[in-house]
Amino acid sequence: MEIKAAFKSETNNVCCLPGSCQFSVFGISAAIPGDWTIRPEHKGRNFSYDNGFFHFEKASPDHKDSISFGLLWETVDKEEENETFISNYAANMEMQYKKKMKKQEQFMNHGTDVVEISGIPACILRISYNASTELMAMRRCQRIYVTNIAFLQESSKRRITASVIATQQRMEQEKEALEALLYSIKVV
Repeated sequence: MEIKAAFKSETNNVCCLPGSCQFSVFGISAAIPGDWTIRPEHKGRNFSYDNGFFHFEKASPDHKDSISFGLLWETVDKEEENETFISNYAANMEMQYKKKMKKQEQFMNHGTDVVEISGIPACILRISYNASTELMAMRRCQRIYVTNIAFLQESSKRRITASVIATQQRMEQEKEALEALLYSIKVV
């Protein structure tokens, strides 16, 4: 299994984003830009050490599009090693996206890699699709890019999943910063 290097500083730690704040809950943290809005999502799920979801968002100055970052954690019921989890994750996610968009042939998988997050191998999946979504605050169809990252923390038996969602233009303009946001996730 090949592990690609994350954005690292000279001290070999994943770098923080300029102007970011450390968000931390139940031993999971990420460097969230200070000008983003936080939206705790608790509908239909417990919010505890075992399960939770937070949604962070930044709208463009003209409010025509936005960037979304979601951070989810949940306890897994079955015994599974992280390596098995990440090898199955990309295939399962691609199948879910294709099923969700079965009438659209506009789904594209832009690649899957294994990277390291908090010293743990993680799967990173990049996809895009055409959508008309309120998340992007526009009612016309546009290309949406999603970068998902997922890993299983074996010691706590929690699956950590994070995603960045943005329009094609925003993803291209801010790709390094958005991927650094994903790589900033730490689990203790």
